[in-house]
Amino acid sequence: MIVVHWAPVRVMLPPDTAQVPFGDVDALAAHLSSRRFAAFVIEPIQAESGISVPDPRYLETAQALCRRYGTLFVLDEVQTGMNRTGPFLAAHHFGLEPDMVVLAKALLNEPELMLLDEPTASLDPDTADYVRGMLEAYRLRTGTTILLASHNMSEVERLCDDVIMLRAGKLVDRGTPVQLLTRYGRRNMEEVFIDIARERRLEIKPDGTPGVNQ
Repeated sequence: MIVVHWAPVRVMLPPDTAQVPFGDVDALAAHLSSRRFAAFVIEPIQAESGISVPDPRYLETAQALCRRYGTLFVLDEVQTGMNRTGPFLAAHHFGLEPDMVVLAKALLNEPELMLLDEPTASLDPDTADYVRGMLEAYRLRTGTTILLASHNMSEVERLCDDVIMLRAGKLVDRGTPVQLLTRYGRRNMEEVFIDIARERRLEIKPDGTPGVNQ
């Protein structure tokens, strides 16, 4: 990763991360040409120790260099986004199309409602478990409502009190994880998901317990 610094500001960075001066196209090109960096991260308008607005050509050139060398062009808009400079993103001032925009810190300040779409997708099991633990602890501490969209049914079973099951955009069932497990006679929510996805019918077994018609 490459990040921008604006003297006299310096930050502690992890290994394999480089810093380039704000506005220095040659320094950026020299680093990117090595093709060792996955991402270039920059605040479009520097806001430490004063305000520094770049030459528009600098950001345009930086974006073009990232495209050339296969590096993600990432704008940190925590301080400049959310209409703070006029348009929703400062990127819009410069006609930029970043690969990623950092906004979450600006949006989250102990919200009463969190909307999460696949929050642990692509994470390794250890990290995903850590994230779920953080969400559980945060909800217990603040009472925040979490609306979670996920295909990871073990995650749903762990985090959700009320589960809405959809198929082709239509609601087909709803209940707590325990209610759904009992209703479908299954051991885990993944099996329930498969039953619903494959349109298996519910039936009452001879002993009076609910099950699924295979």
